[in-house]
Amino acid sequence: MCKRIFSLWLILFVVWIPETSQAVPGATYEEIQGGLADKASELVFFWADSPIVVSERCGSLAAVRAGSSTDLGSIGSSKVDCSQHESAGLIGLASQVMDGDQGYLYTYYTAKGAAPKQHHVVRFGVSKDGESITVNWSDKQVIMDELPAFQPQNGGGGLALGPDDSLYIGVGHDGNTNGVQDVTKVNGKILRVMWDGSTPSDNPTFSGNNPLGTLFALGVQRPTSLAVDSETGHLWVGEVGSDLQEVNQGIGGENFGWPVYEGDKLKQPSVPLTGDSHTEPMYSFSNVGPSAFGGVVIGAPYHVTNGEFQLPSSFSGSVPLAGFHQSWFRMLKSVDGGWESVEFDGVSVNKVKSIATGPDGAIYFIEANKKMLSRVAWTDTKPTASIDSPAPTYRYGANETLSLQGSASDAEDGDLAEGFVWEITLRDADGEEVDSTSTTGKDSEYTLPDTVDINGSLTIQLTATDSAGTSGSATVELSPAATKITYSTVPETGVVVTLDGEEIEMPLEKMYSAGTVISVTCPSETVLGDEFELYVFDNWSDGGEPSHDFIVPEEDMALVCTMRKHGPPPTPEPPVNVVQDGGNSDAGSSQQTKGSGSSGCGVGNGSGTCNLPIVALLLGFLFWRRRRGRLFN
Repeated sequence: MCKRIFSLWLILFVVWIPETSQAVPGATYEEIQGGLADKASELVFFWADSPIVVSERCGSLAAVRAGSSTDLGSIGSSKVDCSQHESAGLIGLASQVMDGDQGYLYTYYTAKGAAPKQHHVVRFGVSKDGESITVNWSDKQVIMDELPAFQPQNGGGGLALGPDDSLYIGVGHDGNTNGVQDVTKVNGKILRVMWDGSTPSDNPTFSGNNPLGTLFALGVQRPTSLAVDSETGHLWVGEVGSDLQEVNQGIGGENFGWPVYEGDKLKQPSVPLTGDSHTEPMYSFSNVGPSAFGGVVIGAPYHVTNGEFQLPSSFSGSVPLAGFHQSWFRMLKSVDGGWESVEFDGVSVNKVKSIATGPDGAIYFIEANKKMLSRVAWTDTKPTASIDSPAPTYRYGANETLSLQGSASDAEDGDLAEGFVWEITLRDADGEEVDSTSTTGKDSEYTLPDTVDINGSLTIQLTATDSAGTSGSATVELSPAATKITYSTVPETGVVVTLDGEEIEMPLEKMYSAGTVISVTCPSETVLGDEFELYVFDNWSDGGEPSHDFIVPEEDMALVCTMRKHGPPPTPEPPVNVVQDGGNSDAGSSQQTKGSGSSGCGVGNGSGTCNLPIVALLLGFLFWRRRRGRLFN
């Protein structure tokens, strides 16, 4: 019978464990510093060049870095009660940097000797000197006290500073389940105060009689870890539950439902729910083990823009997540409007108590069983991207379609077949963006506009992303191909030509990108010169009509508009006969023979006679008439 029950429990266990959407390579697990205190529980970062502050549940603190641990003192054994339960004692830390050398450490601990039993939230000053920090225990201010601690195992402990210097405090139900939905009680609530303990004026409002002024959200069981997104300001709550471990998100005014609901399941319908509905978790997972005991730990959403171990940009805004009684570490990642968890190949952690992102981009943990400070560091090799076409020396032209061809290789994945993104930006001579587009695929294409600035530029960037989400990129900067067009006319002056609708002075030299479409117009007729002679269009040197478009070639060219004077085209002059004078001759002398073409005169009565004055006069008259007609036509 016991075996059957265990088998059934195992089946349910397998069913309830959520499958992660993916497991990716690229991250490595490293142990940084061992030998921490037996009850080490919390860690925070202050300045980028200072050590990590690690606390243990009985109130002592240490400055820890790889290879060393320095004692920072203690809140005091007379003030912190760590004897009741592992959820009692110093159970929460938050850090705040005010300027280059001063900051504050916020502590959440079980107060010793308090009646009734209660938790206190107390602030201590912190100062920095070089790479060393000092906790000024005398610089003390109580932010909030009288938080219920009758059942330490059902307490809270979550602390987080918001970007507006407000402080969020997670309070557990402490055994009073009916008080969780009561807006006048602090049990099962998220409270919000300012950094100095004052009550904010912009906290959300809740229905009911005299709700708490510090109330930010309600309906939580054990909010052991809180985190604020530094960019959005949204609050994240890691909530230890009875059946489910929940990760909740809120902006204020939420009711997360407990004890009426756990997750999306109705648990205690007899308890009145404040408001009309409740907010379901962003992510949840079931408890593990025969004791059905679990635990969830979260860190602040990941926003690191540099650092030796920076995660890929695709993880920006993702929430670091671990299960205390499980050995996994995940990033809760936003994907297409939802959330999915991502694990890393080869990364395993054990009983994580606290998570924080370091200034170096790695994610740090306190592992309770190992008494170890450890981290997950991103070491995946970036892909090497290459733009194979166009070549860097290529010169582009207007209205041209460029063939984009790329490749990329990765140390872990080899040659990549997918994950390619092209970003193309066309700029003018002033560097202003004229056109931009993006496209995907290993091979793609881009068509340029009809006109481009010959002094502009075209930037083509290829980004390749490997299976782990790490990206590498390559860029080429191209210049346009320029062609010189020389405009002129015949006659050289006086002819008005328009270029793209604007009159231009001739002659003119102008540079274009090859492929540019130009509109030119030469007049059909015009009057030129002091004599006001009429000229008509004859031709463009490219054979076009008086008004036409032409496409700029790759080679320089001259474009000439030729005009001619008005009138019929000139004709060749007729041949002129040559007349030879034979002189006087006697009757017995020799005569010109009939048919001789040398004289041009007729022959009569056997004697050669020629009336030269009449012939000359006739020819002169005809020539005069011909010239006169041409002149006055």
